[in-house]
Amino acid sequence: MFGLDLLKNRNKFSNDSIIEIIDSIRKGDLQLRDRFISESIPFIMKSLHKILKRHIDIKNDEEFSIGLSAFNEAIDHYDLCKKGDFYRYSSIMINHRIIDYLRSTKNSDKTIPFSSIENSEYFE
Repeated sequence: MFGLDLLKNRNKFSNDSIIEIIDSIRKGDLQLRDRFISESIPFIMKSLHKILKRHIDIKNDEEFSIGLSAFNEAIDHYDLCKKGDFYRYSSIMINHRIIDYLRSTKNSDKTIPFSSIENSEYFE
């Protein structure tokens, strides 16, 4: 099992270390998963900021929970055999999930103000 000190700084460990961490997580180390995600919040925030071009409020923005979920999903779906850059992969996952979210909310934001309904034929 890996020491959680590997998670302190992304630049201080190799992609092989990340692969071993992800492998341990997939074998059931839930504490390591929580810690890995928690230590990766600055990376997730930076990824979200690049996409949305604005500050993200951790407590109130739906985009933050989508970013966390996408990062968690990246842990589960990352191909350990390819040994590619996990952070690049997770950034792509976050990007895709945010774009999907923005597209879905764009369509649902077409609300009709109540004042426009007042004058309609339904009230005659």
